[in-house]
Amino acid sequence: CGDELGGNQLTNLDLSNNINLTDLWCGDNQLVNLDLSNNTALTMLHCGINQLTNLDVSQNIALTVLACYNNQISSLDVSQNINLSALWFFSNQITNIDISQNIDLYDLRCHNNQILNLDLTSNTNLNVLLCQNNYLNNLDLSNNPLLRVLYCENNQLTNLDVSNNSQLVELKVYNNQLTNINVNSADDLIWFSCDNNQITSLNLSQNTALTALYCRNNQLTSIDIRNGNNTNITNFYATGNPNLYCIDVDDPIYSTANWTNIDSQTSFSSNCFIYGCTDPTAANYDATANTDDGSCIA
Repeated sequence: CGDELGGNQLTNLDLSNNINLTDLWCGDNQLVNLDLSNNTALTMLHCGINQLTNLDVSQNIALTVLACYNNQISSLDVSQNINLSALWFFSNQITNIDISQNIDLYDLRCHNNQILNLDLTSNTNLNVLLCQNNYLNNLDLSNNPLLRVLYCENNQLTNLDVSNNSQLVELKVYNNQLTNINVNSADDLIWFSCDNNQITSLNLSQNTALTALYCRNNQLTSIDIRNGNNTNITNFYATGNPNLYCIDVDDPIYSTANWTNIDSQTSFSSNCFIYGCTDPTAANYDATANTDDGSCIA
């Protein structure tokens, strides 16, 4: 049996006699406390948008869905909730979370907290991870091969390895401190946003499903986006890269006409880097070359 009590002005909720309760929706109220110690049959709990400072779910071991977002919770123990598939505790005040026992976790939304470290090594079934707006400086995704959606923007990441995350469809890493990122293995990547980092080069030639690229305000000197499907890309933003002079594309005429969000010094080419001798005084000077390969002969 379930109970739908959301969207009221409840300040108190006594469920001590509802021992058979399986689904509880009590979000968008004014609850300060929520005692669930007698509700051991509970499988779904939605108590977001309240004023909870603490939430004890240690007796609710049957829980598969826990949504306690938009509260004032500073710590959350889910070690007893080994059946959890969805855990949403975003917009709280949590600094640390142990999810090592939640091996069935599929959907984790922990954004807008104060998390310093996030250990995902036990969560091999993870499909959705929203961890933006925290204080993460490291994120190990090597044990999360099923990950499809990753939002980790607005953290302090200096490195991010997504080579084991070949099923990624959406990737947002903007507002971090990344100097490089390799997304070659993500064949199904549709949306990629890496604005406001320090990335120097991007190779997106393997990302044939791409429809959106945001790479503004980096240190880019090269972008290779010759993926054979440039006409699918309807959102292309590459401004704020003063050292980016040429972008490799499928069709320079098409890109020039349709991708206008680039800096004034940037242009499109089907072959930006032509290697050869660029010294006009050399015996083997190549007038077509724009990148010196060190072969000049005096």
